[in-house]
Amino acid sequence: MTLILNLDIRKIEAETKLHILLLAKMCGRNMNMFVHCMIKKTSHANSYLIGRNFMEHCENNLCPSSKSIEEVINLFEQNPLLGLLVPPLPFFGNFIFSAFNAIGQNRKSISYLNDSVFSGKLFSSKSEIDVLSCPFGGMFWARSAAFQNLMTDRLSLNIFPEEPLKSTDGTILHAFERSYPLMVRYAGFYTARVINISNFSILYNNLIYFNFFLSPKKKVAIFAKKYYKQKSFKLSFVKKVVEIYLL
Repeated sequence: MTLILNLDIRKIEAETKLHILLLAKMCGRNMNMFVHCMIKKTSHANSYLIGRNFMEHCENNLCPSSKSIEEVINLFEQNPLLGLLVPPLPFFGNFIFSAFNAIGQNRKSISYLNDSVFSGKLFSSKSEIDVLSCPFGGMFWARSAAFQNLMTDRLSLNIFPEEPLKSTDGTILHAFERSYPLMVRYAGFYTARVINISNFSILYNNLIYFNFFLSPKKKVAIFAKKYYKQKSFKLSFVKKVVEIYLL
């Protein structure tokens, strides 16, 4: 199959909030789909290599080659209700907890986002907040029609915090990252994951190791090390995690 593409490539050096505003602008253009990639520094990671691995994890699953890009475009064309295509959950480093607590510390921020920007359209109750399929790392493929909710006059620079961020979670920027599947769902589309088959064995082995070989004490120790320095850290939350792992 020969693809005839009309490409619009934008390279910007800007804060995350400007990326979101650019996405809104791109959705207003005459294009069917787009891919959002960025240089992800993950400055809060304990090691520079962890942050770099996170970026490579996203890129290597979304667009590792020209052939894979062609396959993704065909996938969107063959599945008209596919709205969002995201990398696998990050089953490595400290990020593995995203798979077990996808919402993180963002319940308040995502509720604020829903009310202030989307007029309460994304969800009406906490039970409707399903963010497990969000694109951790902020990189993804998307159908423009699935992101039409971003084209609202309620979206402005005033709602975003100053960058660099002082918090590693819980801001409206983190809420936006988790709200993409909700936006896509409201627009009548669905979210799927794309996995580079060469990475599958690593992700699977890491998940098996974490679930079946690490003791509950080690899991809790890793969790506590990740969160105890944060201002929003609550001992009651850790106790709840302990209860879950010891059941």
